Amino acid sequence: MKEPGDSDKQPELSPEEQAKADRAVKILYGVMALFIILPFVFLILRK
Repeated sequence: MKEPGDSDKQPELSPEEQAKADRAVKILYGVMALFIILPFVFLILRK
């Protein structure tokens, strides 16, 4: 149960913190993409 005072919104971030968060998300997505692509790369290189 949510308390009446709780809000669903994220707290406002300063532009500096927002940029830091954006960079972290980009790195995370990059790593995930790498792990998805790597097996195919190895399959192609093995032949």
